[in-house]
Amino acid sequence: KVLVKIAAAPINPSDVNWLKGYYPAKDPVAFGGLAGAGVIIATGPDSKSLQGKRVSFFAMTGDQGSYADYAVVSASAAIPLPDSIDDEQGATVPVNPLTVELFLHECEKGNHKALVHNAAASALGQQLLAAATKKGIKVINLVRRAENVSTLKKQGAEYVVDTTVDGWEDEFRALTETVKPSVFFDPVVGSAGSKIITLMPAGSTTFAYGGLGDAPSYTVTIKDLIFQKKTVSGLWITLELKNP
Repeated sequence: KVLVKIAAAPINPSDVNWLKGYYPAKDPVAFGGLAGAGVIIATGPDSKSLQGKRVSFFAMTGDQGSYADYAVVSASAAIPLPDSIDDEQGATVPVNPLTVELFLHECEKGNHKALVHNAAASALGQQLLAAATKKGIKVINLVRRAENVSTLKKQGAEYVVDTTVDGWEDEFRALTETVKPSVFFDPVVGSAGSKIITLMPAGSTTFAYGGLGDAPSYTVTIKDLIFQKKTVSGLWITLELKNP
């Protein structure tokens, strides 16, 4: 373990989910903050090389959160930062980029050539668009505001659907027939996520990785599960990092 004097901590959707009680608490007096940046001011005997280092860190299960002045965290989750990255930038390093890498790993493992992403104009969504495109994976981006359509289009997105527009379901269904996505990454869940699952092609896989919607659960029919062979699973980066 190391003791970090915290300089910056971001608020990610995963933090909101934790504060809502959707994620298991680390201990009865646990506080929030899954990532941060700061300076290591004390170390255990096996991590003395990190003493005085400015780092980005990820709060693993059993660690203290970053919404504090100090936190004790796992030495293995502390990433030394170069001078070119300031504290605020460094605090965002662990969650979003690692989550994107996790998604790409799932795409490779499942041989997914096209994906659907909800809340796609988020910082994570924009990173996923760039990384997936670079690897030749097609992305259908789902957003809820017209300005986000133009934002993603300017970044090279080919497929963007505004789910607040009348008839968006027909547009999305037509895209699934041509683009043929086989995996859906969803930080929203609730009624919005449930509708996307219904519209996804037969045999597709849904990964929930958040709960930003109107409910922390899906409503999925037996038609989707039994007759269309769709699967629903979850991704939690903390667990994936502990069990690579």
